[in-house]
Amino acid sequence: MGELTHMAEPQNDSRPVAVIGAGPSGLASLKSLTDLGISCVAYESHSGVGGIWDIDNARSSVYQNTHTITSREVTGYADLPMDRGSRRTPATTRCSDTSGSTRSGSASSN
Repeated sequence: MGELTHMAEPQNDSRPVAVIGAGPSGLASLKSLTDLGISCVAYESHSGVGGIWDIDNARSSVYQNTHTITSREVTGYADLPMDRGSRRTPATTRCSDTSGSTRSGSASSN
């Protein structure tokens, strides 16, 4: 077994946490950080948020008729649910709309 090392005490740092990418994982990270009261900022190479779900993003491989394979209940958050009026398995446009309305952090296009 390896040697047990002690972690340094957390430092107070006023700089926001940088989240690289405003796709699904980046937006989830922003939401979690914001929920914990941690200042954060996203840096996204595309002009919009949503990453692979943003059909206008040249790096996206989704089609106009792409749908999630998870239900809207699983895809959304308890405090930020997907619209009950949307399909049970939301379409590409609903996923990027929901991502765009996430109330966490801020996004920067670089």
